[in-house]
Amino acid sequence: MVLLLPKTIVFFIPGDKAYLSLSIVLLTQFFHMIFIPLLFSSVPDTVDYSLHKTGTGPMAMSFSGHLLSLKFGIAIGGALTGWMLVGYGYEANVQQTEKALDGIIIIFAASPALGALIAYILLNFYKLDYKWSKTMNTSQEIPKKLTALYTMNLTIITITSNKAV
Repeated sequence: MVLLLPKTIVFFIPGDKAYLSLSIVLLTQFFHMIFIPLLFSSVPDTVDYSLHKTGTGPMAMSFSGHLLSLKFGIAIGGALTGWMLVGYGYEANVQQTEKALDGIIIIFAASPALGALIAYILLNFYKLDYKWSKTMNTSQEIPKKLTALYTMNLTIITITSNKAV
């Protein structure tokens, strides 16, 4: 919710108050950059949960899937921005119409607020609570499985690195 409110406020700031808008955006990005590591830290928790439930911990696939979805999001977000600008009648290097200027404000302020709201709703389904954390921390099977996986990976690396090149 910390990210949603400032982005919504920016939408209602008059155009002649650019410094105020930029200050709010700067503050929003500060909190956003605090939030990003939390998303990345959820991947090992997901792997631990998978290891607990299924006996396998697909760490590499989880991180690569996370990064792939991040790259898809960046690509789709960039394309959507361009498509939305065209939809509002934006034309480069000319005086912009009122509709195009409103579209720029919507794209800059309202679209990220909507994205923050969607992320907030989706993160409510991510249930990492104290009880689950204690279960993971006290379970002896996870460290044993992780040690076995780590030993197996080291064995594979050793065998492949000792082969003649």
